[in-house]
Amino acid sequence: MITPFFGELFLYPIALELSHNYCSNSCAYCFANLNTPNRTANVSKVANQLKKFNKSDTLTSLFLKNNYAICISNKTDPFATSNYRIAIPEIKTMIALDIPIAYHT
Repeated sequence: MITPFFGELFLYPIALELSHNYCSNSCAYCFANLNTPNRTANVSKVANQLKKFNKSDTLTSLFLKNNYAICISNKTDPFATSNYRIAIPEIKTMIALDIPIAYHT
């Protein structure tokens, strides 16, 4: 799901985040899998959010309507083997909708 980036809301210029499945990279320094090792992406909910944000009145939709960016690599790597098959179509959709994207590394 695309959700407000509450951890740093109004401190960091990216107001939204999108996390995917657990990360398959197994980097020794990464906290993502330790905090939520069973994380799974809900692809249909994300697709619906992107499809219907102009008709919704949620905080997430408000941010999207006002051209706020989505961070897609805050808690997981969107290009990991466990994620790239779902992340790339979402990224293409965001680009088509002119939604800015941010990547944390």
